[in-house]
Amino acid sequence: MKIIRLNIWDLPLWFVQDREERMKRIRTFLDAVNADIICFQESFDPFHRAEFNHFFHSRSYFTTSASVHQRSVFSIPMDTTGGLALFSKFPILTSAFIPFSRSMFSPVEFFSGKGMLVGVVQTPHGALRIANVHLYKKSLFADEAIRLNQMNKIF
Repeated sequence: MKIIRLNIWDLPLWFVQDREERMKRIRTFLDAVNADIICFQESFDPFHRAEFNHFFHSRSYFTTSASVHQRSVFSIPMDTTGGLALFSKFPILTSAFIPFSRSMFSPVEFFSGKGMLVGVVQTPHGALRIANVHLYKKSLFADEAIRLNQMNKIF
């Protein structure tokens, strides 16, 4: 079974460069590797998430985010699952997004709404639990305590 975890850096912000070209390269790469399960991190842009949903659906994948729900952060549209998505060639039996506690030590981390997306996939060999996680970015303050809190929530 081939499982890929990929941070696609799809922040809907002005400083993210070459987004459209990167999204095309990601689709080309994913077509070539033909993975069974794909986990995205930083898939924040609802427009691109909808494009990826269509891309994977046309290749007979199941997704945890068939409809893209969005929230607004300073009038910027963002997804509601902390930028996490799960795509699978096997049926996804259950999925749930579990947000982490928000840290005031980093505005980016606070507004990104990170957490973990847990799904159960029905493979030919039985059910498989997948935890797609996006952890706290290193900063000058409280790194160890924040990551420890996140790891405790994961386990």
